[in-house]
Amino acid sequence: MRRLGVLVIAASLAIGVVQMTPAQATTVGARIGPWSVTAVTESSVSIAGQGMATVQRGSGSYLLTRGNGSVPTDLRSRGWIHIGDPSSWRGYVLDAYQGSSSAGSVLFSLTDAQGHRSDFTHRLVPGELYNNSFTALTPDGQWFAAGEWGTVSRLLVFATPGLNPRASRTGDLALAATMSLDRPVRDVQGCAFATSTTLICSTNDPGSDLYPTPRQLLSIRLGRALDGTAARGSVSYLGEAPAPPGPAYSPAGEVEGIDVRGTTVTVAVNAPYPHRDDTFTYTLGLTNSSAG
Repeated sequence: MRRLGVLVIAASLAIGVVQMTPAQATTVGARIGPWSVTAVTESSVSIAGQGMATVQRGSGSYLLTRGNGSVPTDLRSRGWIHIGDPSSWRGYVLDAYQGSSSAGSVLFSLTDAQGHRSDFTHRLVPGELYNNSFTALTPDGQWFAAGEWGTVSRLLVFATPGLNPRASRTGDLALAATMSLDRPVRDVQGCAFATSTTLICSTNDPGSDLYPTPRQLLSIRLGRALDGTAARGSVSYLGEAPAPPGPAYSPAGEVEGIDVRGTTVTVAVNAPYPHRDDTFTYTLGLTNSSAG
């Protein structure tokens, strides 16, 4: 996995930055695939229960989270009721929104470093689902991958509006290509690029029929960097996603979004009933280079 430098978490920057408190430390040091758990923090599902992205600001960075309460009022009033796992590039933040199951489109919003938001609507093509679970910006910011729901054998690829000149500037965002996968994946909640040709993804797959365990962390390796043409990805199982710490949170919670920066992976997991107000954020440090 490519080293992208040491991250400085500036917890006092910008709205949406979460002041987290330490959760039970029973899982710190546990091995998950090629990583070990270095920290577990607890916060509210309303601000952290959908995912996160590391946002660069000058020489530092901070962890921006998204939860059920992160949908802006103006978008909610227009029917965009769900926000997905975001991604970020050089201070820009790209969010994914979806409406009801009868919606004929999804929405992507790009917010620049000054806080100005631009909205782009993608009209669904035949066969495309209304779900809009995440965005994953490429390391050059020119393209991003997005995901649907259920058992699928593809991800969707778009030109990044406002950053890629091939993207429309009118507010309508067309599908650029699809990324076909050599193995199916189920209920992918988030993906993030570790390198230009490797994504790390988190799933809330409840079954173990596709991979050795439910709720997996997966890698998708591409033959080349995204360029707006059809792509192919090879899927590999990395390990089982973390579960909320302690017997009070059994059974496993709902795995949500993921962020990758250098050798550090961050995964959000929502606690199950009756603790549904809790989101646990796991920080994983790479101990084996096989992840990327």
